Amino acid sequence: MHYKMMILLMSMIFMTVANLRAEENKWAGTRANTRFRIVCLQQGEDHRATGNPGVIKNITALMQLAREAAETNPDIIVFPEYATTGWPYPDPEVIRGTGEKIPGGGKLFTLYQNLAKELALPIIGWLVEKEEDLYYNTSFLLDVNGNYINKYRKIHTNLREQNVWGFTPGDSFKIFEVDSCKIGMSICADMWFPETVMCLSLSGADIVIHQSVGDDMGWVIPTRARDHFIPIVTAILEQGTWGVDQWGEILRKGSRFHEYNVFDVYPFRQVITERLGGWYPKMGRRAYRNPKAYSIITDTLTIPLLTEVFCDPKTGKTRSKKELYKKFPTYTGK
Repeated sequence: MHYKMMILLMSMIFMTVANLRAEENKWAGTRANTRFRIVCLQQGEDHRATGNPGVIKNITALMQLAREAAETNPDIIVFPEYATTGWPYPDPEVIRGTGEKIPGGGKLFTLYQNLAKELALPIIGWLVEKEEDLYYNTSFLLDVNGNYINKYRKIHTNLREQNVWGFTPGDSFKIFEVDSCKIGMSICADMWFPETVMCLSLSGADIVIHQSVGDDMGWVIPTRARDHFIPIVTAILEQGTWGVDQWGEILRKGSRFHEYNVFDVYPFRQVITERLGGWYPKMGRRAYRNPKAYSIITDTLTIPLLTEVFCDPKTGKTRSKKELYKKFPTYTGK
């Protein structure tokens, strides 16, 4: 009897969720059927089968993919994070040696500009940016004429980037606009932080494009998309590009090899439901927000010391400052 009741209860829950899903799977907006086609490039395992081919071969191979992908008539072509330096990561000196001013007249930046002009397509590229003595993990937008439009410096640079390669974190999220579509930018570790997509959504993004070196966001990206009813498409150097719609449902998933993937996204679709007499859940959730209660999010005292972060995996004993100095040459003791 207990077993039958459990089966009945589970069936009722499933039917309720399905009904809510059907009820909410309605679209509104005058541009609901406007398609935005995104091509994302990836190097893949076969590209570096015998090791990292080097900066010029890395970017040249991706640019050839972009030329092939242009035949699909995309609205934009997106390069992955570390498109130039490649994988496995080269020595820190090599990585920093690729640094160029953005915008500027450097060799790599000029290659991107020439490609955008050749294809007559907007491009989101990636470079190590160098500004005076500082280095940044940076994506940038070029228009169909190769003109520089905007750039985004990765905000959540990881500990290796900061303490081994000497990268400086960015300090603001950015929206790139292409054909009236507002694109929120995210790079690699940015996506681990829920604040990233929240800030981009609140800033008016219609879609989020996420550049990364690898794919370790299996559950994260669908969750971020569903939280804010916003499509997210990824350009990943290794392990396959992929994307999700406003519901966090997978649009497609690339292979682990050298290829491009095409994503047809409808970023202007607004989810609508009949609940409460009819409303937009995306905007309705914002109406419940209480920013006065969120000050803890920006409290720098909540950031732990690195001696509280790293430990011996067998004993759980935290690492000393002396040990961290050996691990991270530029470690400042914080």
